[in-house]
Amino acid sequence: MKKNIHGNITIRISDDEMTAFLDYVPSDVLFEWSDEKILELLDRAGVKRGFKQFQFSRIFDLIEKKQEQESYIIARGVEPVSGKLSKLNIAILTMTQSLEPVYNHLINNSEKPIVYPLQDDYKLGVESEQLSYDVLNHYYVNKDDIIFTIDPEGKPKNGYSVKGNIVKPSRDDDENFCFANSFEIDLENKIIKAEQSGFIRIGKNWIDFIPFKGHNMFVEPSEDFAEYYLTFNPSDDAPVPHFNDIINLFAEIDYPFELFKSEDIILSNLKKAIIEKKKIKFSLTKNKKSVARIEINKTNTKATLILVKGAGPGQRLSLKYIGALIRDSKIKGMNLEAVKKRILRFYKSSELSLEYVIVEGRTATRGEPRRLKFQKEFVSVDKIEGIINRITDDIETFYPSFKEFSKDSISSAILVNKGFEFALLTDPVPGDDGTDIYGNKIKGLVGNDPIIKTYENIIIKQNKYISKIDGILDLGEDGDVTLLRVREHKDMFVDISVSNDAMTASFTFHKEDGSGEQASIEFINKQIEAAGVVKGIDHKIIEESFEKFTNGELISEVVFATGRVPTDKKSSRIKFFNNNTGASKFSYEIEKGQKIAQIFPSKEKAEDGYDVLGTVMESSGVISLDLKIGDYILEEKQADDSIILSSDINGELKVDDKTITIVDMKVLSSDVSIKTGSIKTLCSLVVKGNVMSSLYVVSGGNVKILGTVQGALVSADKNIIIAQGVKGEEKAVLRAKEKIDVKFIEKGNMMAVDDIHIRKASLHTKIISNGRILFDKNGSKIIGGEAFSKHGLTVDEIGSPSGSKTFISFGQDYLVADKIKVFEKDVENIQEDLMKLDQVLQGGNSRLSQDKIAHLRKQKVFLMKKLEKKNMKLFLLREKFEEHAKSEIIIRNKIYPGVVFESHGRKLEIVDEQPMCRITFNPNTGQIEKSFN
Repeated sequence: MKKNIHGNITIRISDDEMTAFLDYVPSDVLFEWSDEKILELLDRAGVKRGFKQFQFSRIFDLIEKKQEQESYIIARGVEPVSGKLSKLNIAILTMTQSLEPVYNHLINNSEKPIVYPLQDDYKLGVESEQLSYDVLNHYYVNKDDIIFTIDPEGKPKNGYSVKGNIVKPSRDDDENFCFANSFEIDLENKIIKAEQSGFIRIGKNWIDFIPFKGHNMFVEPSEDFAEYYLTFNPSDDAPVPHFNDIINLFAEIDYPFELFKSEDIILSNLKKAIIEKKKIKFSLTKNKKSVARIEINKTNTKATLILVKGAGPGQRLSLKYIGALIRDSKIKGMNLEAVKKRILRFYKSSELSLEYVIVEGRTATRGEPRRLKFQKEFVSVDKIEGIINRITDDIETFYPSFKEFSKDSISSAILVNKGFEFALLTDPVPGDDGTDIYGNKIKGLVGNDPIIKTYENIIIKQNKYISKIDGILDLGEDGDVTLLRVREHKDMFVDISVSNDAMTASFTFHKEDGSGEQASIEFINKQIEAAGVVKGIDHKIIEESFEKFTNGELISEVVFATGRVPTDKKSSRIKFFNNNTGASKFSYEIEKGQKIAQIFPSKEKAEDGYDVLGTVMESSGVISLDLKIGDYILEEKQADDSIILSSDINGELKVDDKTITIVDMKVLSSDVSIKTGSIKTLCSLVVKGNVMSSLYVVSGGNVKILGTVQGALVSADKNIIIAQGVKGEEKAVLRAKEKIDVKFIEKGNMMAVDDIHIRKASLHTKIISNGRILFDKNGSKIIGGEAFSKHGLTVDEIGSPSGSKTFISFGQDYLVADKIKVFEKDVENIQEDLMKLDQVLQGGNSRLSQDKIAHLRKQKVFLMKKLEKKNMKLFLLREKFEEHAKSEIIIRNKIYPGVVFESHGRKLEIVDEQPMCRITFNPNTGQIEKSFN
C-alpha cells in the first residue's frame, strides 16, 4: 500500500530494546510512504521481530489526518518467563484509550496492593505480602475475562527484543506470584479469571484489582470473514469510547482498514447506545457488492472463477449460487472436488477475493512451416563476392530478372548441373490438436507455405525444383519472399597433375564461361594451393603461362613445380624483424599475426628435402638453434626452408638469450590516474585499483578492474569486468566486442556485442547489447536511462516510485541499427554532392569548357549509381533491422509508472505499478504483449 503524507517518519527503539516506536513529524513536504519503505526503515534501525505488516496501512490512515507530532508502537518484544511464572500464561489484554483518564483518577485514590502468594496447589495464601509498588502494566478487563491459563508442566522461556536478541529470564524473577482476592482460580479448567469488571495492575510478581464497570465491547467476523460486527454493551459510568479503541480490537486481525465505516458513523452508534442504555450489535464494514462470475478467454481454452466477498444486506456470497454458476457453464474436464475444496477454503478464510483457474484446455498449435530443402550446401554471399562483382550491367539483356532480382539482392549461391533437382518443397505438416473447455476438439493448423518466386532456367515438377542448364543458382530474399534463378557460370579451370613420386607438378588451363572466375595469377595460385602443391613452385613459369593464355595460346601440361632431394646436416641462425639496437634482451608489444623473426638454415651444411606436396624428406639430422620458443608463437616454414615466427595473440613479446615468449596479460597494481596516465595496450589488462575521470583504458584483449570506474573510457576487444561498478558522471563509456560484467553503473554508456551482466543496478544509463542484459536477483533494478537488447533482459524492478522515465527496446539487431545510421549519413552526403553538381551544371555552363562539363556529368552519373547502391543496401539493412529476434523482458518483482517498452516501432507505456510479469513482442499481431506469471 502507498500513501502520500505531509510529514516524515522515523523509527525509535526503547532503551530496553523491548519496544519500537514509529515517530511522525508533520511538514509541508509531501512524501510517498509504503509498506516497503517502513520495512526498510525497520531494517536500518535493526528491528527484526515483533511487528505485523498489515498494521502499517492503519498507521498511515491515522497519521494522514494528524497535524501534530505523534508516536505509535510498531513492534513489541516478548518478555522472558521465569521458572515459576512459566506455569502461568497471561492472556492477550488491552487498555482502551478512553479509559486511561478513569484509571488515572482511580489510582490516585487507591492504596498499595494487598496481594497473597499463590501456593503450590494453586490456592492463595492467607497472609498478604508487602511488595514493591512499581506498576509495570495495567489493563481493563470485563467480568469473567480470562487473565491467566495454568500450565503445571510449563518451563522457563526465553523472550526476545525487537532487535531479535534473546532475553533470558533473571534468577531474581524466579519468585512466587501474588494475587489480589478479586480473581477466581478455576483448577478444573486451569484458568484464572476476573470476578468482576475493573482495572488490573501488574507488577514484577504481583497482580491486583481496582473495581470499575466499563463498556463491554468485542468484535466477531461474519461466517465468510468478509464483514466484522461490533457488540457493544454500554455502562453508566464509562466515557464514550475513542475510535482508536475500536481499531485496537483489530490488533491481531489482518483486515483492511479502508473497509471500515467512517469514524463518525461508528461513534454515533456507540453514543446512541449509551444514551438509550441499550446493548447493540452492528456492522463495522462498509457495504460492498459481492462478485461471482466465470471469465473465459477468447480461444475457449481457459476458464477462471472470479469471486469477491461482499458486505452489507443481501451481499453475502452464496455457495449455492456459485455451484449453480459452475454447473450451468457446461464446462468439461474440471476436477470438481478440487474446485469445491478451493471455494470452501476461500469462503472460510480471511481472503476477500479469489481468481482461480478451474479448468484449462489445450491450445491447437500450427505445424512447422513448409520449407525449401536444398540438396546442396549454399555458399554465403561474402564468399562469392568476386562472382557477384563480375556481373556486368548488360546482363539484363540475357537475364531480364536482374531488374527485380538484382545482384545486390543475391545472398548465396550453389553450382548446379542440367537436370539437377536442387530443392524440394517439404510436405505440409499439421500442428497438434487442441481441446477447448467444453470438450470440443480444436484442429491443429497446417504450417504456412513459403512464398517462392522463380526466374530463368528453373522447372517446377510437383514439389521439386530442377535446373534447366549447367550454371549457378542465385538465392535471394525480398522480405518473406524467396527468389531463385539459374544462370550460366563456369570458372576458369586449372587442371593440375602431380607425378607418381610427387617430385613434379604440371598444369593445363581451361577458359571461363558466364560470371565464372576469369584467369588471374591469384586464381591460378589458389587452384594450385587447393591441389595441395605447396613446395618447389616456379612463379616465373606461372606468370609466363598466364600471359600466353590471355593472348589465346594453349597451355597444356606445363611443369611449374619441382621437389628437392635431401642432403646432410645443417645448422641455422635467427634474425629479428623489430630489433634495430641489436640487443640480446628486449621486449615490446605485438599484434596478432605480426612477424617476430626469421630462422635461416645455414648455407654451409646440408638441408632436408621435400616433394611438391610439402612432404619433408629428412636429412641425417638437423641442428636447431638452442632457443626455447614459448606458447602463442606460430612457426611457418618458407619455400627456402627458413622459418617465420609470428604472434598468435595480442601481447608483449619478451626475448633473451634462451627464450622467446609472449605474455598475454598486464597487471597494474595502482589506480589509473593522472600519475599513470591513460593506458592503451594490445594485451589483456588487470587494474587492481580504480580508473579516474577523463582517462581511458584500451585493451586488445580482456579488461578486469577490481575497483570502480569514474567518468572514463574503457574499451576491450574481448570482455570487460568491473568488480565495484561505474560512477559515470555522465561521461563514462564502456565498449566490449564480447561481454561486459559490472556490479552497478550510474550515469554512463555501455555497449557489448554479446551479453551484459549487471549485478545490482543501472541508474540513468544508456545500454546497448546484441545479446541479453542480465541482472542478479534480490533487489536488482533499472532506474531511468535507455536499454537496447536484442534478446531482452531479466531484472527484479524497472523504474522507480517517483516515475523516472525509463526506456526499454528489445527484439531487434541494434548493431544493424548503427550501420543504418552510417549509411543514412552517406546517402545524405551523396545527395548534397549531387545538389552542388546540379547547381554548377545548371547555373554556370557558359563559363565551363566542354571537357569540364563532360567530366562533371560523368561524376554525376557515378554519384547516382553510388547513391542507388547505397539506397539498396540501406533498404536491405532496414529490412534486416525489422526482423524479429527471439527475446523477452522478465520482471521478477515489479514495474513502476514511467517505464516505456518498445519493439519494431510499437510502444507499451506503464501508467500503473505492475507486479512481476513477462513482456514479449508478438510478430503475428505486431503488438507488445504482457503476461503475468
